[in-house]
Amino acid sequence: MAEQRHRTASAGTPLVDGAASAGDLGTQPGTSRVRVRYETTTALYASQVVVNASTEEVVVGFASGYVPDPASGEPLLPVHTRIAMSPAAARRLVETLQRSLDSAREDNRRRTEAGLPKL
Repeated sequence: MAEQRHRTASAGTPLVDGAASAGDLGTQPGTSRVRVRYETTTALYASQVVVNASTEEVVVGFASGYVPDPASGEPLLPVHTRIAMSPAAARRLVETLQRSLDSAREDNRRRTEAGLPKL
């Protein structure tokens, strides 16, 4: 089983943040160390997302893409994974994704300025 270390929010929720390095874990105010163990190392690709939200929960469905329905031939989106979370957890996920995307964009900007290829 793969293990990784991630920063956590003060509420103890792991922030899966690709920008975190082993050296900066637990060094920022409101963060602590946590080990994350992945029960499975299988990753599924998702290019499509279906979101259903209410005041009680947010459910996110992930799919690889459209396929034709065998019976009708119409486009069908087979969802392979569904994740349910509270609205507060969904907000933390959005914030963490935004930080990760911003960090990746900044890394690519620096690489371009240094004459290195983008990742």
